[in-house]
Amino acid sequence: MEKTRKTRISVLSLILLAIAAAALIIGLAAAKYVKEVRMTHTIKVSADLAKSIEIFEHKANRTEHGDYETEKTEVTKNDYVLMPGVDVPKDPTVRIKEYTGLAAWLYVEIVETTVPDTVTYATASGWTQLTGLTGPNGGKIYYRELTNAQTGDLEFPVLANNTVTVSESIPRDTTLKLDFYAYITQQKGTAADDFASFTANTTNP
Repeated sequence: MEKTRKTRISVLSLILLAIAAAALIIGLAAAKYVKEVRMTHTIKVSADLAKSIEIFEHKANRTEHGDYETEKTEVTKNDYVLMPGVDVPKDPTVRIKEYTGLAAWLYVEIVETTVPDTVTYATASGWTQLTGLTGPNGGKIYYRELTNAQTGDLEFPVLANNTVTVSESIPRDTTLKLDFYAYITQQKGTAADDFASFTANTTNP
């Protein structure tokens, strides 16, 4: 089983906005779809849920007009100077490499710290919130189901329209932080039950 991978991106705002994220592939026996099969005079068979999971976004560059344009370079952090009424391009994306096709749950945890009502975002299509549950970092949990129809390398955007919307009325002394974490685990029950089992058996990332 490949070692647990962690990546951290962070989101701050008005004087500074960064988007942070961490990704974790569970290092438990539950993440195997063939645990270990031994037969006389044959090879051992062992397969992981996926080779790896990571989260990234594309580098954002400020223009002379004060807004931002993104380039193809993948990064784990962007810093911004925000302007009232100028939306920010944010495209945190979960990437799974060599997903084997075993039924699984993919989760994203979004942690908001001092996020004012004047800054808004929505999750991209396909994510459903797990109400009544919080993540290891105290954030909201969203999930989607993975099936054997989605094998290979996969990518899932987290935010709708890859955008954080900034109101004209945002206070000028605002500092905000948004953190994103991604998790994947084998599907054994409901999305809520499997996430509760995960958090009970995994240390804070």
